[in-house]
Amino acid sequence: IGLAYILDPSLVDTVAGFRYSFARTLAGLASSRTDSSTTTNSSAEFTFDEDSDHVENPWVLYARVFDKDDGYSTYQTTVTVTNANPTASIVSITNPAVVNQSVTINVNGSDPAGDNDPLTYKIEVLQGGDVIAIGNSASKALSFTPTQTGTYKARVTAFDDDGGVSAVDTRDFEVTMPLTLIV
Repeated sequence: IGLAYILDPSLVDTVAGFRYSFARTLAGLASSRTDSSTTTNSSAEFTFDEDSDHVENPWVLYARVFDKDDGYSTYQTTVTVTNANPTASIVSITNPAVVNQSVTINVNGSDPAGDNDPLTYKIEVLQGGDVIAIGNSASKALSFTPTQTGTYKARVTAFDDDGGVSAVDTRDFEVTMPLTLIV
């Protein structure tokens, strides 16, 4: 949160500059400009995670502005915190992909909340628009055995435990016949 256009009725106090305190509770604000938690920055960043002692929305955040004489004004604002979506990507696909041999699609994902938001993955393999293999789990790999040569499409979507959904990552790959050595 940030404060802008801070003025004091006393021009001398305004010219002298202000000190700021920011907190998640009114009691958490500094009581004096000399408190070590005050700053000359007129904004502060807050991080919200699932381990916070307050997970309900909306949040009320507080700010206090001190002048050079330790006079102050207190402000509050309400913010709503929403879940950030995870990301997912296809890391690798067995290469070469050969008909009637196991092919593995490896994926990875991340979530801004880290370990507080475990991910599950939906990994699909399509041929000609039809889903021919699918996996829905925390596993970061799906193996299948193609029975035909041709162009296949792998796609992955990650889901977090708060309802966040990643963008779909896709990759085309070719399944070929095994090489035959003629002697």
